[in-house]
Amino acid sequence: MASSLGGVLWKPGAQAPSIIGGRTFTPAASYPSSSDPKKRYTVCEVSDGTTSCDCMGWTRRNPAGGRTCKHTQDYEVHLRPLWTKGGWLERAPVASPAPRHRPGS
Repeated sequence: MASSLGGVLWKPGAQAPSIIGGRTFTPAASYPSSSDPKKRYTVCEVSDGTTSCDCMGWTRRNPAGGRTCKHTQDYEVHLRPLWTKGGWLERAPVASPAPRHRPGS
């Protein structure tokens, strides 16, 4: 299953977790901003079993059922099953061109 918003999983341990208020926030996925192509948002797995995001939608909304945003919703449906099974995709290494032989060297 792929993210419908362009989210990409990070391999567990690839990003350092943060401890805030006694809970551990482990970065799990990165999402592109729909309004600024230079910006990305981070969805974290939280030690209490929830998820969090650093986008304005998640940080500013706090409905009765708990915080949510389009990134955490997409993550929970499309990427969390892969995260929990260790099914992240390794990025293919970029092949570097073969060194050229220069005459006389």
